[in-house]
Amino acid sequence: MAVNAIVQIAFRWNQAWGPFLYLMLAMLIICAVFTAYLLYVRHYDGHFWDEEEARRQDWDRRGRQL
Repeated sequence: MAVNAIVQIAFRWNQAWGPFLYLMLAMLIICAVFTAYLLYVRHYDGHFWDEEEARRQDWDRRGRQL
């Protein structure tokens, strides 16, 4: 979706800005914000996923001991 917005804005820069190009710009901004948010969540939730993986390995180890 973001690639389409970049292409539309880059190749139509000399045309008058209609509602379509404003929509493409809005989509580009939304995609950039969403990507930044996903990177933020991935960075700060790493400890949660490490704990979850440790818990899963503990369950696997206990299951094998039975």
